Amino acid sequence: MFKIAKDVWNKVTHPKDKTLKSFEDPTHIMTFSKTTLLAEIQKLYPSVIFIAYRSKNENIVVYELIRKPDKTLGVDVYWLMLDNAYRSVRRQSGILHDREELSLLDTQVAYGVTTTQMTDTNLLMRWNGSFVMKQMIPFNIEVNPENMTARAILDGHKYIRSLFIQAFENMNIRNLMDNIVALKANYIDLNTNTPHTIDALSYLNIKK
Repeated sequence: MFKIAKDVWNKVTHPKDKTLKSFEDPTHIMTFSKTTLLAEIQKLYPSVIFIAYRSKNENIVVYELIRKPDKTLGVDVYWLMLDNAYRSVRRQSGILHDREELSLLDTQVAYGVTTTQMTDTNLLMRWNGSFVMKQMIPFNIEVNPENMTARAILDGHKYIRSLFIQAFENMNIRNLMDNIVALKANYIDLNTNTPHTIDALSYLNIKK
């Protein structure tokens, strides 16, 4: 039964590649640059919706549109290991690509999401994570199912490109909110096509 479940999971891949998930191809190695990274990622995988930077290191979290085995749409969330220290350890271990699946803790407490397909062209994405992340207003994911591209819309006019998470080094289990000092969202105002940054905690009137 475990093998069957694993085989089914392995079929959740980028639609252009039926054998490898995104960034499991060792030739798809990114150079870290906050100004161009998302654009470079989307050149390789246009189905990537947005990314999350963290203060702890240069590894990022990727949010990508996928088609699941039951043919419904969803969002795949995974690490992209861009920090050279992590890359060095992985190469020494024989891992030649930069993709890493989220741990159960990452999925349930930090970065995981749950999606509901509302229509063929719209998903509702909610955060699984800590108290702070749960307070983020759910994103509407506008989907073009023909080419498997999507964008995350907040408040009807904010096109989210990336999040920046300022986090403590050690997790506070008793008060999960203390694990995040700041959460910022970089977005483009769809009405003006102008880039902006909002402090998501202030925006939601959450006491820091």
